[in-house]
Amino acid sequence: MKVTRKITICGLVQGIGFRPFVHQVADRFHLKGEVCNNEKGVQILVTGDQAVIDDFYNELLHYPYELARIRSFKIEPHPLQKFTVFQIVPSPEGKTLNLPFTPDMAICKKCSEELEDPSNKRFSYPFTACVECGQRWAIAADYPFERAHTSYRDHPMCDSCQHEYTTLKDRRYHAQTISCPECGFYCWLEADKQPLAVTGEEVFKEAAEKLQQGQILAVKNSSGFLLCCDASNETSVNQLRTRKHRPSKPFAVLFPDMEQVKEVVHCAEKAAQELKGRVSPIVILPMRKKPERQLAFTALAPNLEHLGVMIPYNGILKLLAAAFGAPLVATSGNLHAMPVIADNQEALSKLAEVADVFLLHNQYIINPQDDTVVKFTPKHHRQIVFRRSRGLAPNYFDAPYTTEKKWVAMGGELKSAIAMIPNSYLYISQYLGALGSLETYTRYHAVLQRLQSMFRFTPDIVLADKHPAYQSRAEGKKLAGKSGAEFQLIQHHKAHFAAVLAENNLFDQPHDVLGVVWDGTGYGDDGQVWGGEFFRYEDHRISRLSHLEYFPWIAGDKMAVEPRVALLAMTDDPEVLKYLSEEFSREEWTVYQKLKEKNTLRSSSMGRVFDAVAALLKICHHNSFEGQAAMQLEALAEKADPEEAVAWNDLVADGDLNPAALISRVFNELQQGYSPEVLAMSFLKTLGRFIFKVAENYHFNHLAFSGGVFQNAILTDLVIDEAGNNYKLYFHKELSPNDENTCFGQLMYALNCKQEEDEVSG
Repeated sequence: MKVTRKITICGLVQGIGFRPFVHQVADRFHLKGEVCNNEKGVQILVTGDQAVIDDFYNELLHYPYELARIRSFKIEPHPLQKFTVFQIVPSPEGKTLNLPFTPDMAICKKCSEELEDPSNKRFSYPFTACVECGQRWAIAADYPFERAHTSYRDHPMCDSCQHEYTTLKDRRYHAQTISCPECGFYCWLEADKQPLAVTGEEVFKEAAEKLQQGQILAVKNSSGFLLCCDASNETSVNQLRTRKHRPSKPFAVLFPDMEQVKEVVHCAEKAAQELKGRVSPIVILPMRKKPERQLAFTALAPNLEHLGVMIPYNGILKLLAAAFGAPLVATSGNLHAMPVIADNQEALSKLAEVADVFLLHNQYIINPQDDTVVKFTPKHHRQIVFRRSRGLAPNYFDAPYTTEKKWVAMGGELKSAIAMIPNSYLYISQYLGALGSLETYTRYHAVLQRLQSMFRFTPDIVLADKHPAYQSRAEGKKLAGKSGAEFQLIQHHKAHFAAVLAENNLFDQPHDVLGVVWDGTGYGDDGQVWGGEFFRYEDHRISRLSHLEYFPWIAGDKMAVEPRVALLAMTDDPEVLKYLSEEFSREEWTVYQKLKEKNTLRSSSMGRVFDAVAALLKICHHNSFEGQAAMQLEALAEKADPEEAVAWNDLVADGDLNPAALISRVFNELQQGYSPEVLAMSFLKTLGRFIFKVAENYHFNHLAFSGGVFQNAILTDLVIDEAGNNYKLYFHKELSPNDENTCFGQLMYALNCKQEEDEVSG
C-alpha cells in the first residue's frame, strides 16, 4: 500500500546542494515526491511503499551529504498525495526563519579545472561556482537560500545554464549561484576614473602588467576589496604602506599555488590542509631562513618572523594570481581603522589616493567580510583563530544553552562582532572591527539591522559590556529601549571565560575550572582596568580569584598606544627610570611623572606588561596597530635558544606576580649581558610558571584560557609543556581568544551562570 510521509531535516542544509542530493537518493529508490527549502531547513514529501520510504530515510541520515550539518530530523505521516515525478519545488515565502546560514566556500577542484580548460564555456570566468563551492553569506539578502534572495536575482539564467540547473545528473543541478559569461557577471579595469579597453581574460593579463610595473591594484573580490601589489617589489610594498597609513602591520601575501608557498615559508600538513580547505583562510606561517624565492620580507612583515599566507579561493583570485605568476600582497581594501569596502563607487572614492588601478565587477556584495586568519603553534600545532570571518560566519553550532527568549549580545569595542539567538540557532556575525571609527560603527549598526530584518524579530534581552564608554554598550542600550527589551551588562573578562567554557562544554562538568583571562583592557567590577585575571568556575558561578598585581593606569588610551608609557607606569626602579628617560622629551617626562603621582586608576592588564617588556628591550616604543609590541616580543623570543632561557621562579613563588619586580628583573639581566631574545623567552616561561603556581595554590587541575594574550603561539606551547599530564587544558576552538568572542561569551554567561544584581539590572 502506498503512503505519503513528510520528512523534515534541520541544520546546515541550504546552499550546499542538499536538495539535489535528496533528489538523487530518491531517484535511486524510485520514489516520487518533492523537496524544498523552508524556514526551518529542508522539507521532503515522498510517496511510495512504507518499507522503501524507511530505507530512503535511513540512507539520508546514515550516509548524509558531506557538506551538511544535520541538527534534527523527523518523519511523520501525511495525507496521501500522488506525484508523477520527484522534483525540487520553490520555497515558501514570508515565514520566520529558523535555520543556519551558509558561509562562503572556497572554489572546488572541479570548478578550478573548468576555469583553466580552454574548451569549457567557463574558461577564465571569474564567478565559476557550483552547489559545493562559491559565495553564500556574502551575497545573501534573505533566506531560504534561493537565487531570488541573492545578488543573482537580476541575472536570469541563459538556456545553457538553465539546462544544467534542471538536469538531475548535472553537478550544477539546482545550484542557485550558477552563471556563465553569457548570463552572469563581468570584470573590468579602471584607471584615472576611466575604464580601460580590455575585456574577458585580458582584464587579468592587463592587471598583471600593471602590477609588474609596480602599480597598486584595488581588486573587488568575492566579499570585499583587496589592495594588491608585487610582494617582491619593496618600493611598491612601502608605497602601499604610506598610502594606506599602515607603517608596520604585516601584510598578507597571495601565492598562486602551494609550490610557491613552500618556497617561502615552512608549511606543515595541518596548515596546508587549512589553506586548501573549504574556508581557505589566511594562515600565519614561519618564514624560511633561506627562502627559495625572494620577497620584500622586511617591508611585508617588519620585525616579524612569520608571514600571513593565502592561496586563491575563488575564480577572481585564481585568474589574477595565474596571470601575475608570483606572490602578491593582498591586504584588506580599506583605509586605516575602517571596515573593508565592498561597493565600487565607495572604493573609487575612498581608495583613489591608494590604488593606481581598479579591478571591478558588477556583482553586488551584500555582506562584506574580511578573510579569516588562523595560526598554528610551532610545537604542538594547536590552531589559534586570529580573526573569524569569511568561510566561518555567521553560524555557530553546538553551544550549550536552552532558552525560549530572543537574545542579542553586542560584544566588545576593539574587535567587535554581534551574536544573537533569534530562534533555535545561535549566530555570530563576521568580524566587524574597532568601533572607534564612524565608518566601522556604521557598518556594525547596519549588520545589526540586517540580521534583525532577516530574522524578523525583536529581542527580549540585550546584553552588553560593562564598560560605560563602549559604543557597543550605547548601541545595546538604544536597541533595548527601542525594543522594550531587558538590558543586562556582563563584565568583559567573565564573558571571555564563559566563551571558552561554552566552547568546551564545561558548564555542567563536575570539576571546578580555573579561568586564565589575559588581555589588554576590560572594565572591572571594582571600576579598575582589568586584564590579568584568574577566575573560579564552580556550580554555574564565576568569581574573581586572583589577578596580576595592580599598577598605575596613566594617560588613558596612551597606555595602549605607547609601550614606553606602560613601562613608566609599572616601575619606580631608579635605574630603570634613568634608562627609560631617554625615550621622552624633558617636557613629556615631567608631565607623565605628575600624572603618575596623581593617579588613582589601577590596572592588572597583562597586555600592558607585554608592552612594557617590549619597551624595556627597545623593540617597540609605539604601537601603530593593536598588539604590535606583543607580536614583536613573540618574534624576538622565537629566536632564542629555549635551553638558555629560564623561568624566574622566585617572582611567582607565592602565586603572585608584581609587574614592578618583573621589570626590574628583566632590566638587571639585560645589564648583565643576557640577550633580548633570551629575556623575551624567559619572560614567557615565567608567565607559564605563574599560571601553574596559581593553579597549584588553589588546587585546580582543569584550566581554561581566553583573552588576546593567548594568541601568542609560543606562550600557548609553553603552557601545554608545563601542564604535562597533570592538568587538563581548554582553549578556544572555533572562536578567537581575542575580544571577538565576547559577544558569544555574553550570551553564554547570561544563559549558564548565576548573575550578580548589577548585571541583571543593567
